[in-house]
Amino acid sequence: MKMMKKYGKENCKLLILAHKQDLPNCANAEEIAELLGVQKKIVLETSVKIPRTMLHLLMTLHGIKVEPFSTIAIELKMKTNAETVLMADKDCFTYAVIGDEDQGMKWLATLMKLEREVGNLDMAYFTKGNLKTIMVRQLVNDDEIFFIVINSPEKTKTIMNAMKKALNAAREEYRKRWSL
Repeated sequence: MKMMKKYGKENCKLLILAHKQDLPNCANAEEIAELLGVQKKIVLETSVKIPRTMLHLLMTLHGIKVEPFSTIAIELKMKTNAETVLMADKDCFTYAVIGDEDQGMKWLATLMKLEREVGNLDMAYFTKGNLKTIMVRQLVNDDEIFFIVINSPEKTKTIMNAMKKALNAAREEYRKRWSL
């Protein structure tokens, strides 16, 4: 803080990187913020081995407001080459829509209608030509989160692996945010 006051421009903002988050037993943002006596929101967890953390860092540095759920969805869209990616919870609260929002909401409504008719779905798989639309749901605490990857030309295995990683990342972010 002394360095910022001495050398920084007016309105200089502080951003602290908690890097190497891929290593076991690394200090997380909350621990670092507490140790340094700063607000947790200025400490970003990063790792070059976790691309979404670097995307979040770049967007933050460029002044683009972004939620961690959005960076997870952006990374999923990039890995699957999907037209649209949507993340929501069981109450249809949408955490992120990357791509065509109308398309995402139509698929969300379609899947919710299908679920009302046939019961809970952990996964749904649709194809049209070589394009795949896949929904996968996962239980987190007492809630459910799910991703819908819409119109991806990738192989099903590639999509499923990317969705598994995205769900794990979203589950961790969800627990950080809402754990009791």
